[in-house]
Amino acid sequence: MSKEELDKEIIGNSFIISSNPNDSMEVEFEKEKIKSYSWNYFIYENWEIIKQNDSLVFHLSGNDFLFKKKEKNILIFEDIKNGKEIHLNKITSNKINKNELIGNWIAEEDLCYLDTINPPPPAPCNLIEDYFQIPHVEINNNQIIILTPCDLSENRYSINEKFGVITITDKNEEWKIKKIINDTIILDKKYKEKNSIKYKENIKLIKYGG
Repeated sequence: MSKEELDKEIIGNSFIISSNPNDSMEVEFEKEKIKSYSWNYFIYENWEIIKQNDSLVFHLSGNDFLFKKKEKNILIFEDIKNGKEIHLNKITSNKINKNELIGNWIAEEDLCYLDTINPPPPAPCNLIEDYFQIPHVEINNNQIIILTPCDLSENRYSINEKFGVITITDKNEEWKIKKIINDTIILDKKYKEKNSIKYKENIKLIKYGG
């Protein structure tokens, strides 16, 4: 396999990188950067395939891995330092379809705002004029708009349909979708707050008319 052919196998695709059954990582390869969907931290760093003599070497995180062979959808490399094999298992099917996400969604905990008989009191917005909106999320093809009772933020996002992960670019935040069923999204949220990674699990977003 040539360097160009190996680049083509990798760029734009998603893989599970594993060195043993208990040590794996979900990643997406862009042209020059690798994005990890590890649940413990954010990783976004450079990678490249280097041709050395008659061999191809995968360079990542200061480590070099010698390309050995391809078996079906698995790329097999060997760690040059210790001879340990690592496998890049290509993901060929989607966990979600982006079109399923388009629309207005309200968190289960905010359904009380739709109660026209006994709605919760609106939060003080400290604006010149009284202002209030139902907290919810609007997802379109280009943006995720997050509305709170007194504010809204328009955010760029990207989505990995293979792993079901939404990355909200402007907020350094990821939503990992566990399932979509009966107009309900169940997801875990990972976000960065100051120097810490925070988590919220099993958030339910329910589709509504807006």
